[in-house]
Amino acid sequence: MDMLRRLIFVFWWAACCLSCSSSKQWIDKASHELAADSLLQSAHVGICLYEPETKSYWLRQQSHQYFIPASNVKLFSLYAALHSLPDSVETFRYLVRDSVIYLKPSADPSFLHPDFADQPALTFLQSFKRLYIVRSSLTQPALYGEGWMIQDITAANAEPRTAFPVKANREGFWSEGDKNLLLGLDDGSVNAKQLQVYARVPVMTIDYDIPGDWKPFYSRPLDAVLVPMMHESDNFMAEQVLLMSAYHRLGRMDDRAMMDSLLSNPLSGLPQKPRWADASGLSRYNLFTPESMVWLLNEMQVKFGAERMQKLLPTGNQGTLRKLYLSDSGRIFAKTGTLSNNQALSGYLITQKGKRLTFSVMCNHYPGKPAPIRRKIESFLHGIINRY
Repeated sequence: MDMLRRLIFVFWWAACCLSCSSSKQWIDKASHELAADSLLQSAHVGICLYEPETKSYWLRQQSHQYFIPASNVKLFSLYAALHSLPDSVETFRYLVRDSVIYLKPSADPSFLHPDFADQPALTFLQSFKRLYIVRSSLTQPALYGEGWMIQDITAANAEPRTAFPVKANREGFWSEGDKNLLLGLDDGSVNAKQLQVYARVPVMTIDYDIPGDWKPFYSRPLDAVLVPMMHESDNFMAEQVLLMSAYHRLGRMDDRAMMDSLLSNPLSGLPQKPRWADASGLSRYNLFTPESMVWLLNEMQVKFGAERMQKLLPTGNQGTLRKLYLSDSGRIFAKTGTLSNNQALSGYLITQKGKRLTFSVMCNHYPGKPAPIRRKIESFLHGIINRY
């Protein structure tokens, strides 16, 4: 009987080894076919596939090399927010004296944003006779990210970054009759003038601090901002969220200092230190590796929970994955990234057999259009979901 049990175990173990071997061979073959496809023959392709449960890599193909990640950078901005911010969005800090309110803005992108019908901060401000916005060098961010192209700046969803955005900074920054000519800002005066219109009370700016017990005003749950930022790949929200995180963590709206702070700690364990240039991924100065993306995704899943991460990232036929991964909804949760000639997708997979994997696929320098590349990546990942 003991001999029979041993034989059964030996055959079972051999079958498992054979299955694992053939599985790995399929992934290797499929990944090489993806990279060798005629659409990607001249491109730079990197793939990382990792199983957290066994702490093992299923695939590392040029995964240690650097790529322009496009909007995959928003995963790092997401981490900054989850790590640094409370569970509610702080719109401003305020101090009340009689019927006058003094404000220190906190870079909340949702204030008077057209996608957010509920505006408790505006209702609160309208109850005062006069508003004063405290201007400070600590809350005057650069209008645009490092390395942004003029085409990005004049395009939709690449609005200027400010300490107190109003209406998503889509109004008041352009000259009449010429949407390609950006008007200069006078230390937030454009936002102050807009706020006066919508709050229907006098709004003034001051250059000195007021001592007192400043209180935070919270407008909505943090995830109410993070979900559209990730699902729709909103560049403006990503930039403002990093400024919010910097203000809360460092006391100043300095995105460069915030990036350096995070990379020093708590992201010092990244397998390859990235060149992190902005919050949205519009900059082509950004350089990240697929392995670093996978490391970050694993870190976020451990720290913030798989369920929350799956809500923050779009699944099949949702957000920027709309019309993609139709049969894989609920099995893929991922952040897209697209710039001309550059494509990336990083996130989580749940296979048919219940395997939970973390992945990153990056393709740079292909000469064609992005849609066929998306379909090739979709076919590759769909095969992994179905086969395992």
